[in-house]
Amino acid sequence: ISDMVESLLGAVFIDTRGSIDAVRAVLERFGIMRVLRRIVDEELDARNPISQLGVWVSKRGEKLRYEMSKRKARCTVVWDSMEVLTLEEEWHGRASQEEVRYKAAEKLLEMLQNPVSRLDIWTKARKKKLEYITLQGYGSMEVVVFIDGDEIARVVAQAGEAEDDVVQAAATGVLKLIEDPMW
Repeated sequence: ISDMVESLLGAVFIDTRGSIDAVRAVLERFGIMRVLRRIVDEELDARNPISQLGVWVSKRGEKLRYEMSKRKARCTVVWDSMEVLTLEEEWHGRASQEEVRYKAAEKLLEMLQNPVSRLDIWTKARKKKLEYITLQGYGSMEVVVFIDGDEIARVVAQAGEAEDDVVQAAATGVLKLIEDPMW
């Protein structure tokens, strides 16, 4: 579709002897200008999920690759040498392979936004043991995070807070430590 829109806009530009206003009018008519304004105004990341993931990984010096199955719509995402996830969709030809690759990248981006799953990926990629221990006290709860038996973080919360929220906070604290280049 993008090739068709590009061709159409090029034809309008040539037929109107270089009128940007005519091109802008076509973009308005198709609703594309509204989308572009939203992307700019809200500072949205308009890159596809594969590009977003590639930038995220390269900023951290990590390696990521997609292993596609032949004659199947299956994609395995490999982080360094560890398989992080595999998605499989119904086969509809070559286009379904690209679709499953996009979906795998989207799924991994979702996982990376969750501190607990991100920390899990980080430790597994480095062949380290991750452990959370929850301690219940009178009126409080503590979540302690261990990596390879070493205490890395401890979060104390008031009684009544959801344990999942406290685990998320502990994972976030660990990620801040390990992703800080000074650590």
